[in-house]
Amino acid sequence: MDIAKRNLSIPNTLFGNNNRPAIAIFDGTYVFLQKSSNYLFQKKTYSLHKYDNLVKPFMVVSCAGHIVDVVGPYAATQTDTEIMSHLFQAENSPYRQFFQQNDVFIFDRGFRDAIPLLENLGFKVYKPESLGPGQT
Repeated sequence: MDIAKRNLSIPNTLFGNNNRPAIAIFDGTYVFLQKSSNYLFQKKTYSLHKYDNLVKPFMVVSCAGHIVDVVGPYAATQTDTEIMSHLFQAENSPYRQFFQQNDVFIFDRGFRDAIPLLENLGFKVYKPESLGPGQT
């Protein structure tokens, strides 16, 4: 699948260039579960962020809304940064082979610790800026 062909005009104008890179949006989502009687499973699926039991499928979506891939599910205790690092850390990772240098990744603030790895691999990363201390 060629993600670059699915670029919409506005994202391509904002993030693209003459090379028409692939623009992909990455994010984890939640699938809520019933409480388990298995203690170890309960421990891995309980989210202190959501105060509920869940697993996290990780989504890769084109800017046109087409689902490129769903990875996981991951434990509720894993952060978006840990998942992203896991996907791109290995040199022979399918994601490193699928995406090319200068492709554009759009994230939320939960990925901030994975950004140095991805920029070192030659990807362009965009995320909303965080407010500084004392800013509203």
